[in-house]
Amino acid sequence: MLYNIQSLRALAALMVVMFHFGGIWTGLGVPPGTGPFLTGGVDIFFVVSGFIMVHMTRRGHTTPWQFLVNRTCRIVPLYWFFTLLAFAAAAAAPQFFRSTQADYAELWKSLLFIPYMKGSGNIQPVLFVGWTLNYEMFFYLIFAISLTIHSAITRVSFTAGILLLLIVAGLLLTLPSPAWIFYTRPLIAEFALGMLIATILYTRPLQGCPAGVAAAITAFGAGLLVLTHVFWPDAERLFVAGFPAALLVLGALLLEKSGWAIKAPLAKLLGDASYAIYLLHPFMALGIEKVSLRHIPTGGGSVTIAALIGLLIGSIVLISAAGIVTHWLIETPLIRVARALLDRRRPARA
Repeated sequence: MLYNIQSLRALAALMVVMFHFGGIWTGLGVPPGTGPFLTGGVDIFFVVSGFIMVHMTRRGHTTPWQFLVNRTCRIVPLYWFFTLLAFAAAAAAPQFFRSTQADYAELWKSLLFIPYMKGSGNIQPVLFVGWTLNYEMFFYLIFAISLTIHSAITRVSFTAGILLLLIVAGLLLTLPSPAWIFYTRPLIAEFALGMLIATILYTRPLQGCPAGVAAAITAFGAGLLVLTHVFWPDAERLFVAGFPAALLVLGALLLEKSGWAIKAPLAKLLGDASYAIYLLHPFMALGIEKVSLRHIPTGGGSVTIAALIGLLIGSIVLISAAGIVTHWLIETPLIRVARALLDRRRPARA
């Protein structure tokens, strides 16, 4: 059990949740560049994803089909559920949406993980946070191809090589295609960082790493994630968030190897529900801010600050609870149904 990875999943989801309460941060007078470090939760997710894919397949018994079925069952059902919900909401109340519209062409592209550009100029699907899942599914596809290779290190090298080639191609060749722009961003190297961490830990086990060193790496990664956003807010995301996130993940794993693991049931529960929290929170954050902020006293005094902090904490608790319930009552049953359907189509062994 990777306890600290579960805790990082929970942390990453809650960081993204907090970031999307922009009205509260503005009310608190948070300096520009400080709040955006919370978007690093996405980068933590990407690094963790790269690590987990190597972790799950390191025994060499997973076929490309099995891998794709497992990943599809894990990602697609709940994403489709919330995408359709967002589409229905945009159709029923378009005044609450900025760039999301009830357009069937955009819906199909969203459901099939095909990047497209919205009217806002952003490459995002109907459910705007789903842009990260376009990257995830693309990474899974490349990684699935690598599973035809016997050597674990060669598999990692192949996948990382493809990702790096795409980045170089994007730097050398400019095309108007949203998919080309999207999949050649340096951001995709964060998956390779996660795979590199897994390869190092499983081929050269660092059992002797002192807990103090591991803690220092973790703290350095966390601090760097904040400071890079403050002092270099316009720098490439891979550098201001990707590398710090990788240090944070590496440090957390080394801490667990040193015997320092977060085994609290709540941390595990939030980690399990992190995907549901991530997909659910835009609906709740939007509603909470629109309803609540108008009732917060203005003026910037201690009463205002206390009210805003209380609203933020209460919102995080409420969204976390809703995410846990969604994980239990919607996500888990949908995964079971999807697995049952796809297992019937599993290619027969020769």
